Amino acid sequence: VASLIAYWCGEFTNAFVMAKLKLLTKGKMLWVRTIGSTVAGQFVDTVVVITLAMGGILETSALIRLIISGYLTE
Repeated sequence: VASLIAYWCGEFTNAFVMAKLKLLTKGKMLWVRTIGSTVAGQFVDTVVVITLAMGGILETSALIRLIISGYLTE
């Protein structure tokens, strides 16, 4: 369940950032839009899945370390 919720949040973030970047770049620089939206979406996905799956089990400092290492190794 945590993974599914995280996926939805990450995909929404990806689409939202892509749309906002399209406006900011006036429809140009597709590479910036795709990479930027993917980076944001994956970050949200990682934060949500780890927080939902491990929140209440691990201390906050351990959660943060897990989020950082999970994000950097995706």
